[in-house]
Order: sequence, then C-alpha cells, then structure tokens
Amino acid sequence: MRNTSETEKFLEFLVKERNMLLHGSRTDFNGTINPKYSKGGIVSVTDVPQIALLNAILSDDVKLHFGTLIDQNHLITAEGFNDEKIGNGFVYLVDRRLFAPGSYQSNTIVPILGKLPVRKYDFVYPVYDLDHQKLIIG
Repeated sequence: MRNTSETEKFLEFLVKERNMLLHGSRTDFNGTINPKYSKGGIVSVTDVPQIALLNAILSDDVKLHFGTLIDQNHLITAEGFNDEKIGNGFVYLVDRRLFAPGSYQSNTIVPILGKLPVRKYDFVYPVYDLDHQKLIIG
C-alpha cells in the first residue's frame, strides 16, 4: 500500500465519487480561474491528485519529470528549483462536465466549485532537485 496524505485521499474521493477535476496553483483565485493568469494562457486540470498537489506547491517555472506512476518508489525530478519556488498553494475543484472527454485544458474562464489550501507537506512523495543534487521533498 502506498503512503498518502489525508489531503490526497480527500482529493481522490472528490475525483472518483464527485466527478471533479483538479487545478493546482500557488495563485489565490476567487470564484473563477482566468487563463490569462495561467501558464501559457491555458487552464490545465487533472484527475490525478498528486499532479494537482505538485502544481499547487511549486512555481510554474519549475520543470518536473515523472512517469505514469507517482509513489514512493518512482522518483520525481525537478529542474530550475530554488527555495522561493516552493510554498503553500491551492487545489481548485472544477466540474468535469466543463471539459470534453480526454481534454483537460481550457482557454476560457473556468468556474471554481471549491478551493482547498495545501502545504508542502501534503505531498508525500520524493522530489529530487537535479540542479543541486538533493531531495527537496521527501
């Protein structure tokens, strides 16, 4: 069994049982997510809580590398990291019905159904800084 945080378990429940998608960001949005404040002018959402949590605690300009599994046995690596690029953030809950099946991006304003504040410690998997050769999470 994998090690998960209570936050991750809650997000998994919302995705599976409440048909939500997730958007992680360090930006504090209220009511809607505006693509003009998102990376590349696109609002990206996911059904993978670990990805939403990573996006919530790391700055957009940190380049992440990971495989199809995110757990204690599969290392995530990061480039372009420094201590200012990690912090508290938010995971936003959005309605899956706003997105076409298999398409998790929008260039229009996306209404927020809920907002969950998160901290670095809500992400429990190891992330390795390739630039400085050290673990930054985990």
